[in-house]
Amino acid sequence: FFFSSRRRHTRLQGDWSSDVCSSDLRRQQASRMKLYSYPAAPNPRRLHVFMAEKGIDLPFELVDLTKGGQFDPAFVALNPMSTAPVLVTDEGTVLTQVVAICDYLEAVHPERTLLGRTPLEKGEIREWCTRIFNEGLMAVAEAFRNSNPNFEIGRAHV
Repeated sequence: FFFSSRRRHTRLQGDWSSDVCSSDLRRQQASRMKLYSYPAAPNPRRLHVFMAEKGIDLPFELVDLTKGGQFDPAFVALNPMSTAPVLVTDEGTVLTQVVAICDYLEAVHPERTLLGRTPLEKGEIREWCTRIFNEGLMAVAEAFRNSNPNFEIGRAHV
């Protein structure tokens, strides 16, 4: 489900300079949740597809990885690993891993289950998500990271 979306979220393509993922924030008006992300990058993209499929709209702040936004002191204070995406929950907890963020959002917004209902469904879905990540997404992430000069630090050199 992370790679092929049946319905397109209005923000999956186009201008990401807006401060929200989409215009419909009715469900989150009382929420203090905030997402920091760079949807063009492979790993954050997984989260944005997940959110689109669930119909979740969150306040959004762009962290432009191609311009070193992940190294901004304010962002590093939020996430010392300097990775995106980051979700600050209503409780003020900072989640920095896509799988953890998806699990949290699934629990908070259970009305459209994407991660399984039964223990077997949950296990199978988690297995396939891990396989897709390890066997597909990592190659895309390496290409993304190694094609941008702003990611020189941490790049594998041969």
